[in-house]
Amino acid sequence: ARVVELRPADPRERLALAHAQRAAGDPETAERTLRALLADAPTLADAAVALALACAERGARREAVQLLADVAARDPWHVDALAHLG
Repeated sequence: ARVVELRPADPRERLALAHAQRAAGDPETAERTLRALLADAPTLADAAVALALACAERGARREAVQLLADVAARDPWHVDALAHLG
């Protein structure tokens, strides 16, 4: 949580926090962090891809596909979104 305490408005720091939470074995908190981040920065593609992966891991594949499709619709060259859609 220290990263968010330093600069909570910085989306990249919040995304890094979510990755750290996931790596630490806390996927539920990571997903909440990503959802909050996307509520504040809905077009942040890397956060949407990370949330899609979290959704897929917990079995919410339809939501994961929708998140990835939304990223691909905004940026048809987003390699990560396209790769995970495939």
